[in-house]
Amino acid sequence: MFDARTAATAAAAKYKPWPFVGLDGETYELPHMLMVDAGLQRQVQAGEINQDQFLETVAPKAWAAIQVMPVGVQLELIRAWQAEAMEVVDEAGKELLPPSEPNRSARRSKPTSRPAAGTSGPSRSGKSPGGSKSSGTIRAAS
Repeated sequence: MFDARTAATAAAAKYKPWPFVGLDGETYELPHMLMVDAGLQRQVQAGEINQDQFLETVAPKAWAAIQVMPVGVQLELIRAWQAEAMEVVDEAGKELLPPSEPNRSARRSKPTSRPAAGTSGPSRSGKSPGGSKSSGTIRAAS
């Protein structure tokens, strides 16, 4: 029988918080993306809360430390946190899904037209031999 308590304990050991050092020299932690409450994650995705509210909720002390950083430093920190989390998320997704088998019975599609270099003969564009002297402007129908 699946026990969510056991699974949560194993996940907490596997998906550890992401530490960073603030401008004050103290160490802070942001939670791993896979350890965030699913309901809170849905609120972010639905646009009900923004990233600031999300971070303030999941890591209030870390959020306070982030607030005193210059904007460029904040962006670097958030990108690094998200990039590392996404690497693990990608790996977790690979673990959850078995590799797909190649479809050996699939047929190659037939080409629907010949390559331009292989054609010869008169143009099929329907233009007169002298060509069209269009100004290139589009006129609105009256």
